[in-house]
Amino acid sequence: MKIIRDVYIIKTKRITAAVALGLFFAISGQTKAQYTIRQIDVPGSNYTDCGDINDLGRIVGDFVDSAGRLHGYLRVPPQNFTKLDFPGAVSTLATGINNAGGIVGFFDDASGRRLAYVRVNGVFTAISVPGSLQTEAYDINNAGQIVGSFIDANQVRHGYLRLGPRNFTTIDFPGSAYTAAAGINDAGQIVGYFGDSAGLQHGFLKNGTSFTKVDFPASTLTSLTGINRAGQIAGSYEDGTGAFYPFVTDLSTFTMLDLPFCSNPCSGSDHGPNSGGVLVGLFFDDPGVGHGFIARPTSN
Repeated sequence: MKIIRDVYIIKTKRITAAVALGLFFAISGQTKAQYTIRQIDVPGSNYTDCGDINDLGRIVGDFVDSAGRLHGYLRVPPQNFTKLDFPGAVSTLATGINNAGGIVGFFDDASGRRLAYVRVNGVFTAISVPGSLQTEAYDINNAGQIVGSFIDANQVRHGYLRLGPRNFTTIDFPGSAYTAAAGINDAGQIVGYFGDSAGLQHGFLKNGTSFTKVDFPASTLTSLTGINRAGQIAGSYEDGTGAFYPFVTDLSTFTMLDLPFCSNPCSGSDHGPNSGGVLVGLFFDDPGVGHGFIARPTSN
């Protein structure tokens, strides 16, 4: 692994919010937390994204090579990168990994169709929600349950939960225009995002049959991307300028990650966290080049 910059100890801002009916409002104070953050780039890549991290510190993501082709990768600490390409695919992304090393993601085939996949013991298996035009997988828990999204025949995006090869459950936030399920923990709690009838995007938590809407305070767009066994959630928000910023939340406080790699505020997003609260993600530097990062709580 080539680390472009040194280790940074940075401070984040935590916003405390009241909770009512799943809506977050009334910012009431700020505290500070610390993370150690490293930049991660696949050697020789023009772009690197860190998509997920498991409890062993293994990271999956995707990168663009010098020829402009998109590949998935698996990073085993400290610096062992393995390229992941679905057989015969034009492009491959790796988005989720569990503690057993099961990996999920999605790929584009030669015909232009997008399908999800799961990789277990080095073997790739394609996944397609029955009747869908397109399927993507985003996360896998330690029980092998997979979440993602698909596009139906009417060009509408829905979330899904896959419990087995032919066992799919559609996930739609009530009344939503579209839904995507982005993360699942070992308790079966699911997070993701949805669009409402006014064209706004919100995060959500699904616990059993109950949905809770989640909005970063004063944001214009919120996405939730991962949840660990303790209920700590990763996400990103948009502040009205078109830039995205990463955060973590326990549904009572929001902690923003101020990435140190740019002279101006970085646009980025985060994923995970693993059970130790370690996050990974993507940021864009001042020239607009994408890089991965790992953010580790200083107590870890």
